Amino acid sequence: MYSIVTAVIALAFTACTNNGPFDSDFRTVKDLKWAKNQSFTFALPDSLDHPYDIELSVRHDNAYPYRNLWLITDYFKEGRIVDSDSVNVQLGDEYGNWSGSGLGKLFQMKMELKSDIQAGEYDKVVIWHDMDCDTVTHIWNIGLIYSKK
Repeated sequence: MYSIVTAVIALAFTACTNNGPFDSDFRTVKDLKWAKNQSFTFALPDSLDHPYDIELSVRHDNAYPYRNLWLITDYFKEGRIVDSDSVNVQLGDEYGNWSGSGLGKLFQMKMELKSDIQAGEYDKVVIWHDMDCDTVTHIWNIGLIYSKK
């Protein structure tokens, strides 16, 4: 319920501006265990009349055992990978302080993935974790936030 109220308030503040988030899409990590062979697929906007940016959002709890999260992002067009990035999401510092925002035991870190994307440039994004372990724990959600350029 809290996340719905937060989303509504955020949309209300950005509704009167020309720029800012216009959509988001989140996936839940089942049982807080993300296996290395599990990917998350996000369909991208394809009918916009303006360029947009893609921001990554990672939600985790304070029991996450590392200070970063390595991800592979594959960008698809017509069924094949046309671009791929390795992304290092810095979730905390060397002293155990979490980055981003959060309340209680939950934290959210956001970072830009791609900017100035044209509608239809990519069909979808597939995200994998690329940590040394087989299963990453205590990640709650992985999401993409789309903002008008």
